[in-house]
Amino acid sequence: MKKFFYIITSFILLVALMVSKADFNNVYAMNEFSSKITVSGTGEVQMIPDTVIVSMGVESTNKILTEAETENSSKINNIINILFDYGIEKDSIKTRNFNVFPKYDYNKGQSFIGYQVSNYLDFKTGDIQGVGEIITKLTEAGANCFNGVSFTVEDNELAYRQALEKAIDNAWNKAIALLGEDVELYIQEITEESVYGYRGIYDNYASAKSMSEGATIMEGEIIVKASVRVVFGYNFITSENENENA
Repeated sequence: MKKFFYIITSFILLVALMVSKADFNNVYAMNEFSSKITVSGTGEVQMIPDTVIVSMGVESTNKILTEAETENSSKINNIINILFDYGIEKDSIKTRNFNVFPKYDYNKGQSFIGYQVSNYLDFKTGDIQGVGEIITKLTEAGANCFNGVSFTVEDNELAYRQALEKAIDNAWNKAIALLGEDVELYIQEITEESVYGYRGIYDNYASAKSMSEGATIMEGEIIVKASVRVVFGYNFITSENENENA
């Protein structure tokens, strides 16, 4: 009986010790991570663009589907050949969208207008100053839909890394502004919320057409942006006098 009592007592003490140790570890972990602050940071780098991207296409309508397709295909082929003549390589020309659908005039009792064939292309070139002349040739060849002209940088990886560094510095400075100078910060977690910005100037056919008729292109600057969310752990720094008074 005594032996059984000692066994039960030992078991209870062992369980109590394990629970106590677990509680201590939990409290330690809570204290370790309880002092934290989450801050967003942004950074940007300005660059001179070296590439222009044009989004354009051809829309053809005919009551006979095959004729609409033939007309559209002929104009698109002419446009692609013009791009080749200006030194734009095949890899720099992409088909963005192709649609065929019947078109109706609902103001006249759903009157059938014809079949509309739409073929949209994106092309890019480093000839920023000459893109106006290219667009003129494309409109003459039958391009009747311009969805945008924008400027970018072919290799923006270095600029983006610089923008990220600025974003982290911005978050760090915000944390110090919120907590005060007498604080020790350390990064616990970083979440990248990146944004790459570029400046587009023409967003429709009419404005692109006016550009092709002699307007000067001003490419301006590209702004490469980065955004991060940073979780900082922190400890307040106490002076020696404060420690002695405590």
